[in-house]
Amino acid sequence: MFKVILCGKISSDISVKEVGDSKVCNFTVACKNSFGKYESHVRCSVWGSFVDELVNEDYKDKLVLIEGEGTNKLMDKNDGNRHYIFNVKCSRIEKLG
Repeated sequence: MFKVILCGKISSDISVKEVGDSKVCNFTVACKNSFGKYESHVRCSVWGSFVDELVNEDYKDKLVLIEGEGTNKLMDKNDGNRHYIFNVKCSRIEKLG
């Protein structure tokens, strides 16, 4: 297992999609580097029952602590090049501020 812990602000709109009988929401978390600037933007996803709470509560621009599993997905671009997309499948989210 590739466990990830992030602390940052949700920096994108939270989008929700239906996948079969389940819901998934995707968003980006902006994490500060050691110099205090927002430098890393990490893609995150939440599955299941927490999706509704995440959407109904105002999490955008809030400081959150996220725990989850990191995954890398190999994607093919339209121009034929390949690249990896890193995503965190969240198992726990806490609002800190």
